[in-house]
Formats: sequence, structure tokens, C-alpha cells
Amino acid sequence: LARLKQRYKNLRVKACVVYSHYNQDYIEDLFGILDRDFKELDRIIFSIVHGTAYQLEAKSVDYNRYFKICQKIQEEATVRNIFDWHTVFTMALRIVKNDYLKDVLKNKDFYKQCGAGKRVLVINEQGKIFPCEPLWHSIGNLKEFDYDVNRLLKSKSMQSFQKKIACEQCTCDWGLPMSTALIYSPRYYPRIVSEMARIIWRSLHQKVKYEKTFVDINEKEKELDVCHLN
Repeated sequence: LARLKQRYKNLRVKACVVYSHYNQDYIEDLFGILDRDFKELDRIIFSIVHGTAYQLEAKSVDYNRYFKICQKIQEEATVRNIFDWHTVFTMALRIVKNDYLKDVLKNKDFYKQCGAGKRVLVINEQGKIFPCEPLWHSIGNLKEFDYDVNRLLKSKSMQSFQKKIACEQCTCDWGLPMSTALIYSPRYYPRIVSEMARIIWRSLHQKVKYEKTFVDINEKEKELDVCHLN
């Protein structure tokens, strides 16, 4: 993929790290390895296990530790290219989403803004439609709607699913509909823009610092060369 990036300038390569009960003690070590040995990555996605995990124990996580790591990521987040607005925006959105997740875990009211079945759909390789990944309940096949997504969204089966979420006050920690909810909520725009500005400023500062270090090293090498000549 790193080689393909050289040919296709719009290609982005990212790593997805899922935080679970089984790796929560080693996550920071994993981030260290990715940072040291995988420089070609454009960004690293850090999310929490959700949905129908094979082992239920996987979902038994230390949220305090998770948010502590998220805070560290937020304070160090940078991009290679500050004009890569997609990456800058996505990183900022995930930072705001992590704070939003804290409120959801506290209030248990995500059903009020969940976009599952409205703005978010999961379609598997057979065309089966799952409005919600954690619930993993199929409401049919895309073929049944002649591959018309708008028709699907207006169907009785989809409307029934959406009512069920509201009536049962369903809530979870699935990150995708949370990010989507933020995009459709203007009150979060100032915070997202603020985080984008911080990422850009931090990236520029890091670049200047790196260039200064590089210049200092070159100057020292020149001084050593002069000493050897003398």
C-alpha cells in the first residue's frame, strides 16, 4: 500500500486499533510500534470494541484508561500535510466524538441522536442490510429494493426498526453513528473547527522544530569537518 501511495496521490493508508479487554494493557506499546515502524501510515484510528464480539469478555474494558489514551492522542495529534483537509477534519471529528462518548456513557441517551437506519447502514457481501452494527439485525436484502437506498430508507421495515430504537431507548458506544450525529449537529461545529486549528498549528510547530533540529545537525557536521581539516 505504501508503494501504491506513490502512484496514487489520493490514496490514504490508516491502521485501525480496537481497544478491548484483551489488549487494554498493551495498547500504548502497540501505538509505539506503529509510530516507530510504520511511518507510511497517514493516521491511526483508535476505537472501542462494540457489537457482537465473539467473546463477551472483550467488551469488559476500563473506560477511564481508554479516555486517558484518547486525551494523549488529542494532545499529540498532527498531520504530515496541513492541506489534507480530509485527514485534518476526520482527526478533529474523532477527538470531539470521544468527548461526546463520555456524555453518552453517562446519560445513556444516544437513542435521541442515533443515525442507525437513517444516516448509517451496513451492507454485507451478500447484500443484506443491517441498520445497526451492534444489534446486527437484518431488515432485508438490497436486491429487494432494486438497489435503491432511498426506497430502502422509506420502507416499513426500516421505519419499524427506527421506532424500536426510540421505544426501547437503545444506547451504545458505536463510534460511527456518533460521528455522523456530530456532523449533522451545528452546535458542535465550533468545537470541530477549533480542534482542526489545533492540529494544524501543532503540525506546523512540529515541522519547524524538525527543520531547526536538521539545520543544527548539519551545522555541527560542518564544524567537525572544519576541525578535521585544521
